[in-house]
Amino acid sequence: MCVTHEKHCSQIVFVVPKLEGDTKHPVVEGLYPGGSSSGSAAIVGGDVVHDAIGTDTGGSIRHPAAVCGRTGLKPTFGRTSN
Repeated sequence: MCVTHEKHCSQIVFVVPKLEGDTKHPVVEGLYPGGSSSGSAAIVGGDVVHDAIGTDTGGSIRHPAAVCGRTGLKPTFGRTSN
């Protein structure tokens, strides 16, 4: 299991980074995936793992995945068990 840095969709955009800092793009220096699932996208985009799980409320899986050159999927509401 890998726990990665996350900023929730509900948090203010301009926050002081945690001690670990912002999640960095796995390939492009100076680029940040953003979103609460940015860590999941970064470790998949960096070929550290094949798959990762994150939460997607406001595009927070799909956007970071796209920035890292991967595809993020959001299941249809009600299609997965709670």
